[in-house]
Amino acid sequence: MSPLFGTKAETLERLAPVLTAARVLPQFRLTVREWHRDHAELMVRMEQAGWCDRAVIVRSSALHEDGVMESLAGQFTSVPHVRGLGEIVTAIDRVIASYETTNDADQVFLQPQLAPITVSGVAFGLDPITGGPYIVINQQQSAQAGEVTGGIACDDELFYWLKDSPRPTEPQLTAVITLMDELERLLETAALDVEFAWAAETLYLLQVRPLTRVERLSRTAAECHEQLAQIAAFLTERQTAHRQVCGAGSVWGVMPDWNPAEMIGLRPRPLAVALYRECLTDGTWAEQRRRYGYRDCTGVPLMECLGGQAMIDVRASFTSFVLASVSDTLADKIVQLALQGLQSRPEWHDKVETELLFHCWTFDLDERLQHTEFTPEECTELSQALQRLTQDVMRFDGGPWCEDRRRMTEFEAWISSPRSTTPAALKNLLQRCRTEAGLAFAGLARAGFIAVCIVNSLIKVGVWTDTDRDDFFRDTHTVLTNLHTDRVRLSTQEFLARYGHLRPGTYDILVPRYDEAPELYLQHFPSDDLSSGSPRPGNDLHRPALSSLLSQHEWPFGVDEFLRWLREAIEWREYGKFVYSRGISELLRGLGEYAATLGISREDCSYATQSLWDESIPDSEFPEQLRAAIAAGRAMMKANRGLVLPPLLFSTKDLTSFCYPRCQPNFVTHNVGCGPVVEFDRYDGVRELRGAVVLLPSADPGYDWIFSAGIAAFVTKFGGANSHMAIRAREWNLPAAIGVGEVRYRRLLQARALRVDGRQQLLVTLP
Repeated sequence: MSPLFGTKAETLERLAPVLTAARVLPQFRLTVREWHRDHAELMVRMEQAGWCDRAVIVRSSALHEDGVMESLAGQFTSVPHVRGLGEIVTAIDRVIASYETTNDADQVFLQPQLAPITVSGVAFGLDPITGGPYIVINQQQSAQAGEVTGGIACDDELFYWLKDSPRPTEPQLTAVITLMDELERLLETAALDVEFAWAAETLYLLQVRPLTRVERLSRTAAECHEQLAQIAAFLTERQTAHRQVCGAGSVWGVMPDWNPAEMIGLRPRPLAVALYRECLTDGTWAEQRRRYGYRDCTGVPLMECLGGQAMIDVRASFTSFVLASVSDTLADKIVQLALQGLQSRPEWHDKVETELLFHCWTFDLDERLQHTEFTPEECTELSQALQRLTQDVMRFDGGPWCEDRRRMTEFEAWISSPRSTTPAALKNLLQRCRTEAGLAFAGLARAGFIAVCIVNSLIKVGVWTDTDRDDFFRDTHTVLTNLHTDRVRLSTQEFLARYGHLRPGTYDILVPRYDEAPELYLQHFPSDDLSSGSPRPGNDLHRPALSSLLSQHEWPFGVDEFLRWLREAIEWREYGKFVYSRGISELLRGLGEYAATLGISREDCSYATQSLWDESIPDSEFPEQLRAAIAAGRAMMKANRGLVLPPLLFSTKDLTSFCYPRCQPNFVTHNVGCGPVVEFDRYDGVRELRGAVVLLPSADPGYDWIFSAGIAAFVTKFGGANSHMAIRAREWNLPAAIGVGEVRYRRLLQARALRVDGRQQLLVTLP
């Protein structure tokens, strides 16, 4: 460890005369012993040195605050904007009191209050999550020091720079990188956690401490560059024209379309990736859209795993939302404009279907089209085609939606019967999950999404209010309602027979199902039926105005049939996901049981790649096939360790230097929820959930049990306004912020308590 390291104050003092890339503010330091014994003398010295004549910040510097084993960052009090001797004395006492168990050698120090600050932030000499060779900068514009570093700010940006890459064009980012390089040389380690601020166009070092609890990988930046060169070659190859795909260029993202970041995580295990691809994103997604009247993209994979990160081919996705009936010229224009819109508004990467694409008819469609570059003739062609498709989807007498309901009902009957766990049975189950449940679920999800878009458009044209929408969703009757009713009505054995397949993480074999760990989940269900948290509304939903609107647009059905379809489309979407998830859950259970007979653990199975399901290999060789797939997955995960890709890839330059796009959270309901923060990833089944604000990294039916725990609100890292958990929140009338993004989610994890304000569209950390 470098001799320059000491306490927080000592490290800054030792760096001040040798550091060239940033300035270090002067300080006045004292120990707890000195303060208790000689505070009068210290006060005189402070006055003589002029500390009482300026605004200062009184900061903590405990002996164990910035150690190699733990940093305790933010645990102790610092008091900013202090002026005058009396306030300084009070502030010093506050800082010492925050130490709780004090050591006489613990320190407190004063520094000039830096103002006005234009940028403040933290920087890491290694990726604090993976340990990879990146400099990571988390900063906020126009913030006061302590907001980003103290975990209060939310509207900040997260920048990644792979070492030995070209420097960024932004001078301030380059200056921080230069500072990190110098600190690494002076302190003889890259594992650094640095706080900085800009004021009067000058960079100030506020704090530097060892980066604790991060494994520094032996992997070098050169090795990362070599792997990224292979990814760049793949991206360049995919930029070429494709007869089934419209638009030019190659854009990839973790959220647009089927949201892999939400459903399987940013860096999923190979088995989760394999199942997601097999059942949905290799062929099922395109076949479903073709059947519903969209452009044929069959044969084009939607998702690829780049450097261990599951990413969507955005160009293929956008093409698949173009109606099959429009001309090739208009189709190409639609996709190209959507791609340009995403590049100019990257924060819409989880809202592409509502902000950038025209995939169904809505009551505000003509208004939306007026703000595009389409000609009047193209607007008319597009509007008429979308109306025909939407009305065809909304048919009760046949059509793909009715076929998908039938197919899902038949699959539920089949999956409810006992089956073996032989290789042949497992492969048959996977095939039926793909061709029956997966295809039906994809169709039901599309219809449900169309229904929600139509509901939202009723608000935009002024026929419904936000309250009407909330009442409408509370009057739906999804699986969630049945889940809570059945927990009271059924015995535990009966309840688990129906809902036991659920797990928080549909594709994660390592997460126990309800019936594998009932003590973890069922303890939160109430003894009384809560229905959906409140009585069902009696709102007539402005039927006369709705009837007039339908007549105005020449819709071929009345209000009752219209509302019935909207409700049933939403309910069947949730029901379809519930049944489909049972198929995946049974497949994971069966694979785990079969592997156990071979002495292979579930942990091992989680590494199995897609090669496991190769139909050309006979069942007799399945044991070796499983072992080979696991070995391949482990090698792939090892090769990808430490590599970080952006959530949106527009060019190969983004591979080595990128900013996470800011996300606009989707606030659900107009209610307010306040409470202590509980992160589900670290939930141990012991901590109290009632009254808590729960943070979820992703969302699927396996999380439905949290609604029975009496939570105050919840927040998800990923997800859109029409996602599964958004529907759940509306039905339960619960405040939620869906899809806050990677940067804000990391910040919220540091909060002790949180206020989710749906009315004001705010997330506020509480003391």
